Amino acid sequence: MASAPAWLETLLWLVQALQAGLLALADALGLLPRLDGQPLWPWRWRLATEMLRVDQGLARQLALALAAIALCAPAVVLACWRRTRRAGLALAAAALLIGLLPMSALLQPAGRAALLAAATPTEFHHSAAGFDSAAIAAGAPLYAAHCAGCHGESGRGDGPLAASLPMWPPDLARGLLWQRSEGAQFWAVRQGLQAASGSGRTRLRHEPTSGADAIPTMPAFAATLSDREIWAVLAYLQALAAGQGLQREGRWISPVPVPALEADCGAGPGRFTLTPGQRQRIVAGTAAPLPDPRLRTLLLLPPDAGESAIEAESADCISRSAEAWQAFALIAGLSPQALAGSQFLADRDGWLRALGSARQDWSDGDMVCRSAASPSEPAIETPAGDGLGRLIARMDAEPLRPLRGAYFH
Repeated sequence: MASAPAWLETLLWLVQALQAGLLALADALGLLPRLDGQPLWPWRWRLATEMLRVDQGLARQLALALAAIALCAPAVVLACWRRTRRAGLALAAAALLIGLLPMSALLQPAGRAALLAAATPTEFHHSAAGFDSAAIAAGAPLYAAHCAGCHGESGRGDGPLAASLPMWPPDLARGLLWQRSEGAQFWAVRQGLQAASGSGRTRLRHEPTSGADAIPTMPAFAATLSDREIWAVLAYLQALAAGQGLQREGRWISPVPVPALEADCGAGPGRFTLTPGQRQRIVAGTAAPLPDPRLRTLLLLPPDAGESAIEAESADCISRSAEAWQAFALIAGLSPQALAGSQFLADRDGWLRALGSARQDWSDGDMVCRSAASPSEPAIETPAGDGLGRLIARMDAEPLRPLRGAYFH
């Protein structure tokens, strides 16, 4: 969620668009194999946008090189006609001057090493399951059976088998899942991880490394789990990591979207759809609070709720999904039995921002997901005692720009 200069964000967006466009073009021409319905990245390397974000000198060199390349096309067109030949040659000379030094620096071994990063074949894939409460629920037993032995029940790397491994498993509750793309995480689980002896760094199995020095640090699950099951495990891990980070740090370390779920919004059971630009309030329990025109209210019923105890007249939507109840309990870092009475606030873009209790008024401390660029005390005018109004105004004043890898999402 960190901010960067506008020119750098534009460059990162352009680099991502160029790579995604190249992948889409090759796929449209039928040149690429597919996995899980998505084309595979055919090269071993990609542009290291995460390095560009932290090394602005490298980013400037790449920006100048791309600018020079962009000038070449109109220069060639202008040079083809006699009337504009001089203008074309002048433009070509300008492109040469702009791009000569940065291109030569980027082509040096040190420049290539900084600019390029090892890429997985599924680097640009997106989750086929999504952040869905059904996928989260399906991933829970799979994680317990195949992952908890090393990563631990809480995902903190403290499983009973952790001490016997060549490298201690990472703490997944500290934002690690948002440091790589969804596709890179999928490939790591599917194909496994390895490390070079003494390097202290895990490598994806397709990265170049000496065979004699390669030490497996996580087995491949391609033969054990289906692709859909791997995506489910990753969805469960994202919810688990959110809740564990909240309990330990008092905030969601990584952004958490409202998970997809089943609900009845007046037209019968179906998929709960976020209304664009509408703030959401999710209430876990059997009674919805009074209507509020600033919010759309979803009442999340406990799995054992009896019909006579439900007070849902003021709710816009009602969910009876046990999977949704489990997902929100994970996100809050609570047991399913302790979730009742909790309330969540989501902003206009569908990101969960605040967590409070239905038994008390909202306060500023209930905002557990803040923008990195948030002022310490923004000037927000709300009526005295209107804690909910203050949180709503803060969410609107501090929109979230979450990062996955080096890209805003």
